[in-house]
Amino acid sequence: MDSHVDPARLHALLDRARRDLDRTEVENDTQLAARAAGGGDDIAQLQTAAALENLAVSLYTAALTLPALRGGDGTVTAFVTATRNQHADHAAAFNTAVTQAGGGVQTNPDPTYDRIVQNAPFATMDDVVVLAARLENVMTQTYVRSTADAGIPALRALFASVAAVEAQHQAVLLAAGALLQAAPATSLSLQPAVARLPAAVGWAGFPVAVTPVTNAAPPAEGAL
Repeated sequence: MDSHVDPARLHALLDRARRDLDRTEVENDTQLAARAAGGGDDIAQLQTAAALENLAVSLYTAALTLPALRGGDGTVTAFVTATRNQHADHAAAFNTAVTQAGGGVQTNPDPTYDRIVQNAPFATMDDVVVLAARLENVMTQTYVRSTADAGIPALRALFASVAAVEAQHQAVLLAAGALLQAAPATSLSLQPAVARLPAAVGWAGFPVAVTPVTNAAPPAEGAL
């Protein structure tokens, strides 16, 4: 199979994508403003999403300071760093949408889960994995529900795309948790001895076939 990508065609596709985005930007801004005037449900959901992302950034930033992350070959540190940066991008995206809708930017963490994080044990690798996986699950469920509740296509697409990333984060953390149950943290590696991996690693990351919303944060939990 020819894997060569023609540079000229690639640039043409990118230029077309930019034109499409420019053409829909005004339409999306108008729809967001209309939703804001109609009661602010979308604004509240976006602020709650931003609050959850702010908390995730704080959690992963704190995790990077723990001695437990300094062992092994740096796999966990690399994952935590990349994940933290992705959550920062998500927070910025949600706050950009809030601004377009006429709402205030949310810079604080989610109050409910911030209390849980502050009171949780946070000393070992297992502590980090369990707590982070729980938060990723809440975010995934919250955004899945918000995908259905959002009033305009632009916001539904935003929530759905971020939900998929958080689900991926959770899957990695659950698999890492299963591995930690069978081996020390220093065994975590990008190139593990597959034959010696515990069987649970193969399915732990996918505990359900369909994402529920029973643990979703209330729509206005992080609203200003």
